[in-house]
Amino acid sequence: MKRILTVVSIATALLLSMQACYKDYGNYDYTTEDIYSSNWKSTSGAIRISPDMRTNPTNPAVSPFIFSVGEQVVVPAKYEIMDKTLNESDIRFEWYYGGELYSTEKTFVLDNCPTGRYTGMLVLTDTRYNQQYPSDFSFDVNEAYSSGWAMISEKDGESHLSYLYIDPTAEDQASSFILYKDVYASANNGAKLAPGVTHLTAHGYSCYPQIFAINIVQPGEEGPIDLNAHNMSVMGHIRNEFMAGAPSVDFKEIIYKQDNVYALATDGSVYVRREETYGFSDYVPHTGVFPTSPITGIKVFHWTDTTPVSSDMSAQCPVVIAYDENSKGCVQLSGYQATPMGDDFFINSYEAHRGGPGFDGTNEYPDITYPDPGDLSGYKVLKMNCCGFDADWLAMEQSLSVVMLLQRESDGKLFFYSFRYFNSWGTIDIDLDLFFPVPDNIPMDPATMITGDLVGGPDNIIFFTGTGNKDLYFFNAITGAIKKFYTAPAQITAFHSGEIQNPMAALGFGDWTQYAEKFVVATSDGKVRVLKMSRTDRASGNSSELYSFNSDLGPVTKIAFQSDSFQSL
Repeated sequence: MKRILTVVSIATALLLSMQACYKDYGNYDYTTEDIYSSNWKSTSGAIRISPDMRTNPTNPAVSPFIFSVGEQVVVPAKYEIMDKTLNESDIRFEWYYGGELYSTEKTFVLDNCPTGRYTGMLVLTDTRYNQQYPSDFSFDVNEAYSSGWAMISEKDGESHLSYLYIDPTAEDQASSFILYKDVYASANNGAKLAPGVTHLTAHGYSCYPQIFAINIVQPGEEGPIDLNAHNMSVMGHIRNEFMAGAPSVDFKEIIYKQDNVYALATDGSVYVRREETYGFSDYVPHTGVFPTSPITGIKVFHWTDTTPVSSDMSAQCPVVIAYDENSKGCVQLSGYQATPMGDDFFINSYEAHRGGPGFDGTNEYPDITYPDPGDLSGYKVLKMNCCGFDADWLAMEQSLSVVMLLQRESDGKLFFYSFRYFNSWGTIDIDLDLFFPVPDNIPMDPATMITGDLVGGPDNIIFFTGTGNKDLYFFNAITGAIKKFYTAPAQITAFHSGEIQNPMAALGFGDWTQYAEKFVVATSDGKVRVLKMSRTDRASGNSSELYSFNSDLGPVTKIAFQSDSFQSL
């Protein structure tokens, strides 16, 4: 591969800033003079409302009451009776919120409030003389699910979405994990997910995501849904958007790119929605054009999402790589076009082993012939994934490794197959890397094997399970190295990594991303473990357990990691 070598002398780093949403529900007109005083105990009057209703006693810069999304907002009235002849029963409570009288209880209670800072007015009235004592109050609702793992579990004919949150402000590792159970039901008025969720992923919109979403593909009439990842409320129904006016279909997976969204149906059809753009590069979710016909000429049952392996949303590979059952070869999906990976893709490429014997990174296999990505005739594709995203943001260059598990149709033998995909300034190159039989000492069951595409940088690492889904292996898609690095005490039902972000690489100052050192492993006994493995630990098969819990919502079957910040885990 003739790669573009770029020398960067001056580069400007993009600084992200987050601004809290301030919602002032004021415009209150009271005829009674506000006799509030910061020296509230010494000021005359029958009732004095505490200044803690409006300022934080330990940090005046923040609100006195702080809640997380999904948590019930409970603000008690804080006051002191200065007139000993005044009884509690003679006090009337009035909470004004949203410009209206909201409650007359002693405590202000609000459910399902989005993120932001909110203000209102508390009015206490001495009913003996109809004397009013008003004071504003405020509270903050912070993002509850800004960094961590979303998890689907199955129990009693229902799917449940939970969230394992990573608290970056925790003083120690042991207290940095917070488990929120059944967050979908709590954020959507008790709604239930259908059993048998087939797909769970986190995705973002625009260059640096202002909106992060969790996508869930479930069977049944409702089908795929998009959740606002900050509060887990439903913000889009995929079936209605893709299939308006067309026959109903069942979807298998959804892939989100920079400006296109791809929906894969169970019959092999691929539908595309192009997102509307607001401003220069901010894509507005669920506002695109909704065609009712799939991409013509292809039937796709395996594809790979090239986005999650990127550490930088702005440098994501803009295409989807899929296997087309009609042509028996790989195709590139870009917008509404499907381009076969034939000879046109090999211009200016270097294929040391193309047309020759198989290769496992060290040894050649003269009895097998290396197939081209565009022609996999004679083999059945069982799994397809990608790893090792290598992005140079300033050079507009992306490269990744596509890994496939193939089964030879003549005898059922399994093979590992990988090639590198390069996209440099719109020029597409393919380099063939590996094609060799799965070693006999690695028992694999393709029907149950779990694969994960995890950020691996130059390691180009992909992960899979073996030996009855108890052993975890890693596979280097360039060198061919395979090693078992963890054995679970029970069958593994799902696993995923946590990403360690390298801001300098993401901004184009390097062409590598840091390795993943945290893994969440779920097993059939309902146990979920957070493991930590350095690069050295992983290679030697060592790990340490940071956190674990027993899921009472059934075995976890799907895990997705999401983070909308550069903060290391």
